[in-house]
Amino acid sequence: MFSKIERVLCIAPHADDETLGCGGLISKLKEKNIDVLIFIVTGPGEDIHPIFPNKVWDIVRDEFKLAIKELGNPNYKFGNLPAALLDQIETYKINQTISEAIKSYEPNAILIPFKDDLHYDHKIINYATRVATRPYLKSNSMINLILEYETLTETDIFQLDTQDIFKPNFYVDITNTLRNKLNAFSKYKSQMQITNQPRSLESIKNLARYRGMNLNKKYAEAFKIIFQKY
Repeated sequence: MFSKIERVLCIAPHADDETLGCGGLISKLKEKNIDVLIFIVTGPGEDIHPIFPNKVWDIVRDEFKLAIKELGNPNYKFGNLPAALLDQIETYKINQTISEAIKSYEPNAILIPFKDDLHYDHKIINYATRVATRPYLKSNSMINLILEYETLTETDIFQLDTQDIFKPNFYVDITNTLRNKLNAFSKYKSQMQITNQPRSLESIKNLARYRGMNLNKKYAEAFKIIFQKY
């Protein structure tokens, strides 16, 4: 499906979402010389962040830069909408931020977090992307594919009913790139959890193994198609 794709935009609410959700796919795309841009939407914001001190952003962004080297050195861009506070920002500002990123990069495919993730930042970024990529707009004619990815710690946590469950309908064999994904996440030392928690190397590998079983492959990543044009 990616044979006709030249540019892929991965929209990640926070640094590490890109690796958790689609690190294997990003690495695979880079091996095929497909252009990839990772847009980390949030940061400290314009004012002093009420939760995270400035040093946190320096640490996480440095970890991100080390992580993406393991994924093939895709291009990247940092946004500055305040993390964990998107539900307090005017909707049009968020929509505008996402729309500008899409217009400037002109991707053929877009990767976004699942619409019913627990974290509000994920929900809001998903909605903003859907608004920005309405297929009847002439400016979006280059977009052929939009996929939702699953994020350990956020996807399928405390869902209200079965309609909110992540139901993948698109799988990518990452048997040959799982090691790159694990190496990338190992750079996020500030985000790492112990083995029996979701944000750990063992949990990432276990999910990839389960998704691989769904595909009859050793390891895979799962996605949900929300728009496809071919």
